Amino acid sequence: MVQFIPSFEYANQVWEALIRDCYGSVAITAEVNEVGHEKLFTSNLNKIKRNGQNPISMLRNALNKTKQDITDNIKERFEDLMEVSFSEKIDIDSNINGYSSKILTSDPEGYKGQVISESGYHHLVSIVKKDSFDPERWRSANLMRNLAKEQDKFKL
Repeated sequence: MVQFIPSFEYANQVWEALIRDCYGSVAITAEVNEVGHEKLFTSNLNKIKRNGQNPISMLRNALNKTKQDITDNIKERFEDLMEVSFSEKIDIDSNINGYSSKILTSDPEGYKGQVISESGYHHLVSIVKKDSFDPERWRSANLMRNLAKEQDKFKL
């Protein structure tokens, strides 16, 4: 039997982000409230100067720029996670049909997640950032801590 949400504990941790704040509900709310979000591809296309380019070249350039912008955004998010340490605990419903489930918690407590594995292969790794967590603020504090550790001890 395949379950969409592997455990009640995991479902409870990601409920708000998964159900209440899913892309569909955010899109509907934005439409109802007439909130406009920048359309990345359209914005990139509008910034390209024609300069004798044919429409296909312009579309290709806008698509490549959009792909690069998305890639840069994803890299930035992964960089946030590279400095975070995660601890894991066995999920209550672990080891079903050879699959194991582990709940992830982070230090600092800004992320929650789950890993579903089978024979050392991770089929699902899900990490959700809490709304209240500001990775930029944490990264600045972490940078200052590391600089302080590298300084020489004060001597009289």
